Amino acid sequence: MSPMLFARAISKGEPIKVFNNGDMIRDFTYIDDIAEFMKWYKSDKNPLR
Repeated sequence: MSPMLFARAISKGEPIKVFNNGDMIRDFTYIDDIAEFMKWYKSDKNPLR
């Protein structure tokens, strides 16, 4: 899931990998997945915090 990969890269100070020159027009991430990720990311269970 890209938001998780993005957050991990940002927290480590690494660049975010963008494929297809950023020209991808389809979104393969469901909004429920994003909401679940955001809840996890802000929780105490997140080892990246």
